[in-house]
Amino acid sequence: MSTPIVFVGIGNSLRRDDGAGLFLATRLAALLSDYGLPVEIIAVQQPAPELAEELADLSPSAIFFVDAAVGLTAPIVVPATGPAAARPGGSHHLSPAQVMHLARHLYKLTAPAWLIQIPGVDFGHGEGFSTATQQSLNRAETLVQTILDCIRTGD
Repeated sequence: MSTPIVFVGIGNSLRRDDGAGLFLATRLAALLSDYGLPVEIIAVQQPAPELAEELADLSPSAIFFVDAAVGLTAPIVVPATGPAAARPGGSHHLSPAQVMHLARHLYKLTAPAWLIQIPGVDFGHGEGFSTATQQSLNRAETLVQTILDCIRTGD
């Protein structure tokens, strides 16, 4: 059996655009599953240290953290070890880079990891997405090729 591609959806579905990371992680995992790739989804409101162990236990081939972010006009994909991934978004406890640092040093996890950020503008209480976030979510299929390229090249 192949090792899975893991999507970590970050956010709170009861805080409007903050739930976009969870939604997009589920959608991207389903699209890659349609390609016949093994996938796993982990949903968290905020990354915490124990996420490092959970990721290591899955022995993934690749990891994609998915989160909404303020100040973007389009989705971006950056390495989860780079400066853009090092700062926690909003009130999240750990950044993806910090989680990966723990996973690599404590559990010897070697899988490459990326952060997918989607534009978020409304983080107030409620359900549903802002128009800008919904438009980005509607273009999720365009991220699939980027994800496949990341996995293939390791960049």
